[in-house]
Amino acid sequence: MRFSVRSSTLLIKMRVQVLPFCLLVMIYTTCFTLALKIPMTMQKHLKPCQTELNLTDSTLMNIEKNDEKRELRSCLGACMLKREGVLNANGTFNKMKAINIIDPRVSKEDAYKAIDNCQNEVSKNICETAELLYKCFTVYNVL
Repeated sequence: MRFSVRSSTLLIKMRVQVLPFCLLVMIYTTCFTLALKIPMTMQKHLKPCQTELNLTDSTLMNIEKNDEKRELRSCLGACMLKREGVLNANGTFNKMKAINIIDPRVSKEDAYKAIDNCQNEVSKNICETAELLYKCFTVYNVL
């Protein structure tokens, strides 16, 4: 296949037009996950959980700021923790899987200390359990 000057110019124009769009998507995704304070290892679960909970993008963008959305925020966390295997379907804590959500820059000793101290942060409601775990892990600065 031969490319002419015209076809290569067209390809360059397409790249120039697509690049800003891709950058906007990357910035939106990065800012979005940073705004929600989602650990890097859990970000892959955001979209599936958003779909599962029927959350719009605008709801998701305001979920961290809005106290009225606390339950939704907690259930989003529970969904992601279930998908990661940290919470089982019945809401029990899987200590062995919890290491997967700890920031890799945290020492193993500090990670296991946090897991040991946070494993009893449970509630009858799986969404509340997710919120309690998040708060506890935040205290130990391991996310």
